[in-house]
Amino acid sequence: MTGTILEERGRLAHQRSSRAAEKVFLRGMLQAGAWFWVAVVVASIVIAVIQARFGGMEGSALQYTIGSARWFMFTMGLILGVATLPLHLAAGGTRRAFVNGLIRAAVLAGLSTGLLLALLLLVERLAWGAVGWDWQFSQGLVPEGSFVVTVAGEALVIATYILAGAMLPAGYQRFGAWGGSFWILALLALVIFVDWCVHTGYVFGWETLVDAGPGRALLGLCGGVLAVAVAAFGVDRFYRDMPLRPTLG
Repeated sequence: MTGTILEERGRLAHQRSSRAAEKVFLRGMLQAGAWFWVAVVVASIVIAVIQARFGGMEGSALQYTIGSARWFMFTMGLILGVATLPLHLAAGGTRRAFVNGLIRAAVLAGLSTGLLLALLLLVERLAWGAVGWDWQFSQGLVPEGSFVVTVAGEALVIATYILAGAMLPAGYQRFGAWGGSFWILALLALVIFVDWCVHTGYVFGWETLVDAGPGRALLGLCGGVLAVAVAAFGVDRFYRDMPLRPTLG
């Protein structure tokens, strides 16, 4: 009986610790992200005005600015991951709770970003139609645009980038300067993979995915899920026993 009570108390304490870590991560990402998206909208409006002034719009203005969102969230994962772990442990939290909170926050931040992007694209498309401009958006698995696929695809990309960013300093902590530098290549391969799966970003997003049926879209989203799973597994392995002081060499 006593053992059962202690197990239940431990489970509840772990849940509270995980929720606390998730709240810290998510609040930091969303607060900084709000300012970032204000800058994205302003930059897109400036691009639209300039292009309209010198010959009219051809396609979406947002597609020139939204690629930076993934690298912004990558940086947020990098900063919050390495800066929060010592504070979390000092407050009595566990590494397991820290990892769970980080992964959940990355997924929620990805969903929030995906929903916001899909809404902005919808507004832009309606605005372009109202003034008689042709709206084209080359990025994504559905060339003509799909609200649900855009939300899902961007959510998977952002979650992968956040977790990859969190793994970058962890690699240096574990492997040292030389090993951490080579670790960057593995993380680069992961983020390129998710970009290719969802057909977005600066590498793959500029050419429209021609003749992409439902099968390609489903396969791409499954690849994005795989990328998030790999990134989550990596975060779990690295942060469960990551030294707080970096390895020399």
